[in-house]
Amino acid sequence: MSPPDPRLPILRLRSRFGAPAQVSRLSRLAGVLVTGVLVTGLLLGGCAAPYQTVDLRITHRMYPQFKEQHTAAPGERFQVGDTDYSARTAGFLPDFLMDEKTGKVSSRGKQPRNPAFQIEVFQADTLVERSWAFLKGSPPHFGRRSLLNFEVERIVWKPGRGPIDSTSTPDARGHESQSTP
Repeated sequence: MSPPDPRLPILRLRSRFGAPAQVSRLSRLAGVLVTGVLVTGLLLGGCAAPYQTVDLRITHRMYPQFKEQHTAAPGERFQVGDTDYSARTAGFLPDFLMDEKTGKVSSRGKQPRNPAFQIEVFQADTLVERSWAFLKGSPPHFGRRSLLNFEVERIVWKPGRGPIDSTSTPDARGHESQSTP
C-alpha cells in the first residue's frame, strides 16, 4: 500500500477555496503548522526533553498588571489565570535560530546557548496560539495576535542532560558560574 499524498490537505483547500491568493495564504499557514508539528514531534515526541521543569513568567499585553508564574513539566498543561485558557510546553530548542526569509526554526547545536520553549495556548480544548519563550532578559516575543508573553526564568535539567562541568554550575543559558564550596 502506498503512503498518502502529502499534498492532499492543500489539494482539498484548493478545491474548496479556489482563489490563488487564498490558497497561497492557506498553504503558508499549513506549512507553518506542519513545521510546528514536526519541530514538536522531533523535540518532544521523538526523544525525551532534556529538562525536568521550566519556570515561566507570564504577562499580558493588554493588562500590564497581570503577572503569573508557573513551573511546567514537558508537555503538561497548566492553567493561565482564572480563565478558560491553559498552556503547555510543546517543544524545546537548545540553541534557537530562525531563518528570517522562511520563518523556519532550528537549533544551531545541542548546547543550551539560546534555549527556547515552544508554548501552545488553548482556550478550553482548542489550540489558539503558538509562541516561543526565551530566557529572562531576552527581548520579549509576541506574535501579531498574541496577548500572552512567556519568559523563561529557570530551567531544571534532567541529570546528565544539561550543560555539565565538574568544577562549575551552569546557569539557565548554559554559561558556567563558579560554585563555591
